[in-house]
Amino acid sequence: MSRPSELPLVSSPRRLLWAGLFLAWGCLLAGLLLSGRLAHYLASRNRPFVAFAAVALVAVGIASARRSGVAHSGDPDDELHELSCRCRRAQVPGSTELVSVALFLLPVVVLAVVPSGTLGASAARSRGVSAVAPRPVPLRAPSVPATTTPANASDPISAVSSTPAVPEVTVLDVLYATQSADYAAKVGLTQGGRVRLMGLVVHGSPGSPSDGFVLTRFLVTCCVADAVPIGVGVTGAGASAALDNTWVTVEGTLTWTAARGLVRPTEVLSTLTVERVEPVTAPGDPYLY
Repeated sequence: MSRPSELPLVSSPRRLLWAGLFLAWGCLLAGLLLSGRLAHYLASRNRPFVAFAAVALVAVGIASARRSGVAHSGDPDDELHELSCRCRRAQVPGSTELVSVALFLLPVVVLAVVPSGTLGASAARSRGVSAVAPRPVPLRAPSVPATTTPANASDPISAVSSTPAVPEVTVLDVLYATQSADYAAKVGLTQGGRVRLMGLVVHGSPGSPSDGFVLTRFLVTCCVADAVPIGVGVTGAGASAALDNTWVTVEGTLTWTAARGLVRPTEVLSTLTVERVEPVTAPGDPYLY
């Protein structure tokens, strides 16, 4: 009979269980990155961190699996050692450990099985979108060269211009413009001027025009959980016929009230009198950052 030190290592179910957990999370994060679904959950600025986490988790999982062998221990003179070795019993996960692993795996299963979606009109209404600034916080407009029109990477409409004379901006640009005349001039926004915007149609929200809708985008700071809906009121012929919870581009004349100091809902109101409404496909990254 071989002594314990001469016997092959025993594969540890406990170590293999945790190795599988690390690999599952790493593969999930990698899949979200490669498929583009990560934008449905996190702001784009978090992608480098998620990529690092995916690589690290996969590496830890592989290393844990390779080190899952456990040496024998016990009485070397026991002829039944291979059957009675306590290393076998010690490496079996208990019920508490199994429950813990199952809880860690539950989000992986949900994200892998349930189709990912994006925030829509119902979320905008429940979070209180209206054609005003979302909350009383100061916003700093980004620096934009005077000769260019800002283009949001998540907004395909900013890269295509059917009418070069019409500024193509985002709802966030309109919000910045209400606080800074300089910024409004840089992006080509003027009181009563024509503009082209892309967003989600939301009917029935507080402050929504009775003869139109609020063109809405969600502003994300870190993740979808902190998304704040911001919008521009759209009125005019055909505005009320736009279908709720659909993506459209609108073109028309824009007016707004200028913000004074901190942005308050009672101080900032933007309205677009629509000339044209066109249904479009939702962008791959539907949020603004």
